[in-house]
Amino acid sequence: MAAQGIGVVSGVTVQVHVGDLAAGIRFYSTLLGRGPDVAPHEDFKEWELSPGAWLQLAEGGGPLPHPLRLGVDDLHRSRQAVLALGAACQEPEYIPGLAAWCDFTDPWGNRLGLFQDLAGQSGPAEPGSSVHDASLRHPF
Repeated sequence: MAAQGIGVVSGVTVQVHVGDLAAGIRFYSTLLGRGPDVAPHEDFKEWELSPGAWLQLAEGGGPLPHPLRLGVDDLHRSRQAVLALGAACQEPEYIPGLAAWCDFTDPWGNRLGLFQDLAGQSGPAEPGSSVHDASLRHPF
């Protein structure tokens, strides 16, 4: 008999910890272009990033151990917004026909990133290509 698993996943949450909640709310509100959607507690704020996908902000704890990448429609414009926040943001990397991305950290050391779906924009992904090849850098 096949395992049933957990069934259909209807949502996901990612909790990000900051050392100063007020400053964290300012940073993430500016980054996301709006204030929190929900404030269930005085020390806990939430943004719905897309239907069923929530970013939770809490004070204390340590930074995310792995990057949280946010999908955007225009990587160049979104990267400029990150740079305007004063965050150091890597140069974009890309796999032709698949995706482009760049990583940055928030002031509390949380690893974040942006990605843009490039499917259909420049042909299919090239088999065997490596994201570390300089020839795959996109001129964003």
